Amino acid sequence: MLRSLTACACLLLLSLTANLSAQQPHRGRVYVDRGVCGDGWLACGRHPWKPHAKTILRARPNVAGRKVGEVQAGGPCVLALTGEVHVRVPGEFVMVRPHEGYRPGDVLALYTYHGESVYKVRHRGRWIAEVALPGSPTHSVNRVPSSRQECEATPRCWGYFKREPDSETWIKVRTPDGLVGWTNQPENFSQPHWQSAEDCRELNEELRQRRQRRRSR
Repeated sequence: MLRSLTACACLLLLSLTANLSAQQPHRGRVYVDRGVCGDGWLACGRHPWKPHAKTILRARPNVAGRKVGEVQAGGPCVLALTGEVHVRVPGEFVMVRPHEGYRPGDVLALYTYHGESVYKVRHRGRWIAEVALPGSPTHSVNRVPSSRQECEATPRCWGYFKREPDSETWIKVRTPDGLVGWTNQPENFSQPHWQSAEDCRELNEELRQRRQRRRSR
C-alpha cells in the first residue's frame, strides 16, 4: 500500500513538473527564425542600406564568429541578403477579454517582431505567422497596458504585455566590393525613405536593372 501511494505521489509530482515546464519559456534554448529581416522596416534584397555608424561584419551570425571586415559610417551602401532573428526567451501577451477567438487567460508566446505591432506567435502548440497586437508597452503614443489591473481599467483593452521577447536580429549583407558578412546591428543602417537621392544611386540603379532583367525573361 505504501509503495503504491509513493508511486502515485511520484507520478503526480512528475505531471506537475511537466505542466510547469510546458508553461515556461525554454531558457538556454534559442529559437532561430531564418529568412527574415527583423522588424521589416529594412526589407532584404529590395533596398540599399546606408551605413551611418561603423559596423563589424562576421563570418556567421554569432558574436563569437570570425570578423571578416567592417563598413564605415557614411560609406558605400550595402545590400541586405537575408536575416535571422534569435529568440532567447519568447515574450508573453496575456488575454484579458475575448478577442478574435482568443479567450481570457490565453497566453500568446511572442517570437519574431515584424513591425507595426505584428509578431510571430505560438499558441496552444501551433505557430501563427502574423498576429497584430494593439501596440507596445513602451511606445510613447500607442502604449499598451503592462498588467491585468491596468488593462481591466482601460476601455477596449483586450490584453497586456507580460514580457517582451528577448531576441537578437542578425542581417547578412554584401558590400560593393563583394565582401559578405553578418551584423547584429541593423540599427546602424538608415531606412530607404530617410536616404537622399544621392545616397545609394549606384546600388539603386543596379537593383533596378536586375528587376528589369527578371521581368524580361
